[in-house]
Amino acid sequence: RRAEEALGRGEVSAARAIVQAQLSAHPESGRVHLLFGHLLFAEKQVPEALGEYRQAVKRDPGLRADAALVATVRGLLDDKTHFEAAFALMCDELADRMIGDVARLATEARTADVRQRARAAVGRLGPAAPVDWLKLYLGDLRQAKSCTEKRDAITQLKRLGDRRAVPELKRMHGARYGFLGRKRAHACVHAELGEAIEALSERPDGGEAR
Repeated sequence: RRAEEALGRGEVSAARAIVQAQLSAHPESGRVHLLFGHLLFAEKQVPEALGEYRQAVKRDPGLRADAALVATVRGLLDDKTHFEAAFALMCDELADRMIGDVARLATEARTADVRQRARAAVGRLGPAAPVDWLKLYLGDLRQAKSCTEKRDAITQLKRLGDRRAVPELKRMHGARYGFLGRKRAHACVHAELGEAIEALSERPDGGEAR
């Protein structure tokens, strides 16, 4: 409490002395590691702060709900210098508390590596996670480079059972290129696209199959 009050008053040096004494006395306390993380962040020692946050939530999973922790990590997702460490902490420890951020990066991140890692974090939460699965799987399909990746995305959309996927599936099914459009753009999954369109079109409503 004294450390939090000192930090709240901007007395960083006093807060550091208190926290370090508490850390020496209670090295396994998640709360103390959390406070130390806040202190380090106030001192602009961001990598060290994120390391303490990770230690805190590992020792006390309930601290994942700490509003200041979540806000700090979310803010760092827009910081190029510290994005990687903040993103890793979010995916590893805070995905259920930051599901909106994880889902957004799973579909909108600029790099395939970030999209895939965010997608994996969403997957670990299971089908009950409050995620727009249609948007996520359509994003997977649009960004897929290999036939295997396309096939996996089509399978997920078919399993999802949401008829709103049909227009995009039809667009890809009919896409052509080359002289006079003689070549199919997605020939390796043409059959799978057709099967998914047929299966989803037969559903009596637009709801999900989950």
